[in-house]
Amino acid sequence: MFIEKKKWAAGLLLALAVMITAFCLAVAGIMVLFAVLSPDAVMSIEMPLLYIMPGLLYSGLSWPDFYMSDVAAAIAQIFPMRHAADSVRDILLAGYAPALVSQSLQLLLMGAGAFALGTAIFALRRRYGMKTFLEIAAGAIARKRKGARS
Repeated sequence: MFIEKKKWAAGLLLALAVMITAFCLAVAGIMVLFAVLSPDAVMSIEMPLLYIMPGLLYSGLSWPDFYMSDVAAAIAQIFPMRHAADSVRDILLAGYAPALVSQSLQLLLMGAGAFALGTAIFALRRRYGMKTFLEIAAGAIARKRKGARS
């Protein structure tokens, strides 16, 4: 009896570790993207706060999914807390999470995509003299217009 409880607890902890790791990697990737997009150190702190606060509201912890409108449910999918909250709640309440693998993969892909995008933007900023991404885009538009007039 005691051995079975130990195996169950180890599986529970492993499932939580998988979800926590995927969540941390997703948040780290998104924060890298925000850091690269911000023009200075102050904005690199302010921009993630604008992302985190709605993430808490749309996570499903405040109110259940079936009370959300279709628009709110679609917006909720871009926040990592939304994916992690479902699985962690299922693990802690039921002892298993049927969507653990799919939600962990979604979080890992979200984090990897944000990190890859942040790395690409950082490479552009380095190439063009540490300009912000918006300055690079504005410069490209100005060069395109200048070339069209010639």
